[in-house]
Amino acid sequence: MEYGHPLCFEERHVHLQIFHVFLVVFLDCSTGKESYLSLQKAERLMEELQELDGRVSMGLKISEKDLVIALGRTCLQQNKLDFATSYFEKAVDAVISTEGDTAPELINLYQKIAQSEQLKKNHERAIAYLLQAHSICMALHKKLSVEAAQTGLLLGKAYAATGDQQHIGAAEMYFTESLIAYQAALGAKDSLTLTAIEEFSKWLVYVGKKQQAYRLLKDSLKSIIDTYGDFSEKAAEIYQIMGSICLAEGKMREAYQLFNKCLQIQIAVYGPRNRKRKETQELLTALERSQAVHEGNRLVK
Repeated sequence: MEYGHPLCFEERHVHLQIFHVFLVVFLDCSTGKESYLSLQKAERLMEELQELDGRVSMGLKISEKDLVIALGRTCLQQNKLDFATSYFEKAVDAVISTEGDTAPELINLYQKIAQSEQLKKNHERAIAYLLQAHSICMALHKKLSVEAAQTGLLLGKAYAATGDQQHIGAAEMYFTESLIAYQAALGAKDSLTLTAIEEFSKWLVYVGKKQQAYRLLKDSLKSIIDTYGDFSEKAAEIYQIMGSICLAEGKMREAYQLFNKCLQIQIAVYGPRNRKRKETQELLTALERSQAVHEGNRLVK
């Protein structure tokens, strides 16, 4: 074919299908400039196809949607956030036009747009999109479902990310609802449930609700050990958070005991020369100088 000669409709369609075959390869194997440029070229071919034939078939419409989603993902990977939002919004329009405004696929698309907006620090816009995703999820699934738990947790984290006092109530509500849904759908020992507990607890500590965080972690400690093991990285992290809470509240003996348990696990998990182990050891050494840690002449361990 001569360079510069306009492609016929059939040739463009074949070229577009070739690009579709390689989309996954480009996305999986490259996060660089070539991925973005190849997807842009595929988008131009799609636009030319539509100009040549105004009667876009349903199959082609779906392909167009898949293409802009791939473009959105690529832009998100490359931190081209305005482009990412634009492409995902195009995909949303395509889905709504063919499947309606409560289509299941919209949940993930709204979450992707929210992710892009959060990276731009546009927290209110991110929350607005996550609310749409959660609303669809609640309409399609049970309130106590994994899907509802996932969108609820994202909303809790989004409200928490604003750092605004006015959003503390909303953040706590969605964290709580998410945790209840995870526990009902998956049980107390599932890794997703335990991750939600950890996320919620860290936020509670951040906003000053340390006792609530401590109780939540203490109540989940057996499930964490049963799931991950006595000597696991996760158990060490929980002991460390609980120890930090006790330390912040002046409960030196309890803090020492918890950090000591954390240290024993860190030695087993990371080895004696790990940085985390060293930091915990230094903290314990400092605590040993406190009279509150001692019981008579005996060091509490």
